[in-house]
Amino acid sequence: MDTKKNPMKHGFIGIGQGGGNILNSGFYKDFPVFVINTAQTDLNNLKNIPNDCKYLTKITDGGGAGKEIAIGERAIRENRDEIKKRLETLFKNCEYIWIVAGLGGGTGTLGAITMIEILTEMQVMHGIIGTVPLKHEGTVEKANCLIGLNQIYKASRKSFFFKGIILIDNKKLKDHIMDSGSFSYESLWDLANGEIYSQFKSIYEFTGQSGQTCLDLEDYKRIFKESGCMLFAEAEIDPSGKSEKSLALAVMEMWQNTFFLTGDILKGKAVGVVVERPKDFDTDGAMIDCLFTEIKDHFKAGLVCPGVYLSDLTLQETLKLKRKPVKIKVIVSGIPFPATYLQSLSEETAKEIDIIKAKEAEEEDLEIDVDFAKGFLCKTSGPKPAQKIDLAVFYGKQEETWAVQWGGKNEKILSQQ
Repeated sequence: MDTKKNPMKHGFIGIGQGGGNILNSGFYKDFPVFVINTAQTDLNNLKNIPNDCKYLTKITDGGGAGKEIAIGERAIRENRDEIKKRLETLFKNCEYIWIVAGLGGGTGTLGAITMIEILTEMQVMHGIIGTVPLKHEGTVEKANCLIGLNQIYKASRKSFFFKGIILIDNKKLKDHIMDSGSFSYESLWDLANGEIYSQFKSIYEFTGQSGQTCLDLEDYKRIFKESGCMLFAEAEIDPSGKSEKSLALAVMEMWQNTFFLTGDILKGKAVGVVVERPKDFDTDGAMIDCLFTEIKDHFKAGLVCPGVYLSDLTLQETLKLKRKPVKIKVIVSGIPFPATYLQSLSEETAKEIDIIKAKEAEEEDLEIDVDFAKGFLCKTSGPKPAQKIDLAVFYGKQEETWAVQWGGKNEKILSQQ
């Protein structure tokens, strides 16, 4: 991509396995990237990212965080000075830095939150791209995600520099890829991660192009400066022979069927819409005018940025290629946080935790009579072996040692004396 035509420079920090994999899928082609992990094997798997753009925190000697979000938080906090130096070098020309993480993993969940603190201190505009766990994933991942989302919401209320929140529903993203039909089990998540990159890039490309009405760079920047959730959507449409409202209806359907998690979309504060059409289609502009009127009426947003561009093909040439003639790309920012999803996740996680606690409560202490075994050993081995076994094994004591403090509560660790 010609960065001279697109001077708003984004940078991307991938934290943990999920964040690294997303950047490895395509972002590295067009933007500066930096990946951080607690697991050496995860970093080794990122074949598209140069080694000097990888950082291993050695908090667990490269063994990973094992879904423990406290480790991910410590990993960034204890290395923040070194990480900050790397960011200042790699992203010195970037205006907007994105933190990318899977909100469920040990390294990424709270590692991403700590990175928000660092970027706020650096006074750099930034946002987050986070994926949420699938329904069949474990209770630990869901609890991690719940805590992570809560912290993201808090950060969005406190930090002036923390702007965009892009949350991705992995279930909807997976379904989106499966509906295309062009995947194998092995390639599914590579394609899914690539789709995140594609959606982000699609509107970005148009900020350097000329058109009848342009979504220019300043429009683009203003959209990204709105605080809150964001979504992207794109579709190809054939509105030939349909009503003036056909484009508008298609767009309304687009943003109701995305894989992004947000609150009420119609409460978004800024909307950008790009329309690319054949040069001989809707020549009087009736459909396009209706589209932007409908968007303004529905959103009542403070900022509506249209962009209308001509394709090189005529309507007939496009149809001969079996392509739909009109391409529409939409970006909405400043959307409220997905409170309904957060409440649903909280209830689901609490229910699963209650089930686990109930199972633990049902477990009974085992009482096994071993006197007959001791008697047998004494009888067959003679008094001396029996005495040794009796003193060394059967009358050993366990003493409770208070050794670990976690969250202000003592945890018992039993040591064999």
